[in-house]
Formats: sequence, structure tokens, C-alpha cells
Amino acid sequence: MAVVLSDDNDRLKTMPGLTDKQRRFVAEYAQTGKAKHSACLAGYSEATASQMSTKLLNNPKVAGYLRELQGQLERDREGGTMVDGEVIDADWVLRESVRLYKGSMALGDMRSASGALDKIGKHRSIGAFVEKHEVTTIDWEASIERLRRARDAVLEHDGDPRAA
Repeated sequence: MAVVLSDDNDRLKTMPGLTDKQRRFVAEYAQTGKAKHSACLAGYSEATASQMSTKLLNNPKVAGYLRELQGQLERDREGGTMVDGEVIDADWVLRESVRLYKGSMALGDMRSASGALDKIGKHRSIGAFVEKHEVTTIDWEASIERLRRARDAVLEHDGDPRAA
């Protein structure tokens, strides 16, 4: 999977001061955490990949960009799932549903508009269709005591059938 950097961080996109191989290493290692594998994918030979990955991780410029990129990737992942360089989360679904609703209405496609509107209503920030369930608790001790009293009243009135 290729790392796609946010448009708002050109410095990380170009990583000035690094070679192409170093940039590829940083991008791969930020995602996988596998140093030797990342070095091989960056273009270093398999024979020297282990040594080069250690050297790269100790390079201050590489380490600096790596920390920045890992931070960016972590922020991107916190909000949802990365798909084709875009964070897919609940807010993305809301935006796309609104876009679909407007487009469907413009085309007179009520079925699609209704489906999009349903998704919009279910969005966590809107909560138009949140089901509410009443939860009750039972006071078991009080219930058992009431049953005992009822049993005792019946036994007192009719007698204990087990005693016969």
C-alpha cells in the first residue's frame, strides 16, 4: 500500500534533504515498522538491507521525517480507515450521503434520495432514528419475599398438601 500524504504538508511530500531511496524507506517503514523489508522495497539490495536500515534509522534527517510521517499516519488512522489516500469515517459517510441526496433529488430519483436521507438521519451527530430502550432492574429480594408471603398465605388458607 502506498503512503498518500495530505495535501497540507508539502514538506513531508518532498522530504527535502533525502534521496529517493531514503524517502521510499521512510514511507514504507512508517506504515510497516519492518526495517529490512522497507529497505529492500526502497531499492537497497537484500544483502545490505539490514545494515542500511540501521544506518537509515540512525540518520537524524530520516528519523525526523519518519517521526513526522508516523504522526500524520496515526492522526489519519484515528479518524477512520484509509482508502485510496482518503480517510473514510462517519463524517465522510455523512458528506457523501448529503451529496448523493442532493444529486438524487436533482434527478428526481426519490428511491436513491430516500436511501441517502435514511443514512443522513442515522449519522451519530444527527441521531434522528436512535432507538431508545427502557431498561428496568428487578429487586430480586423484594420479589422473592412477595412470593414467600403469597405461598405462606395459600398454605395457611388451604393447608400444606405435602403434610398429608
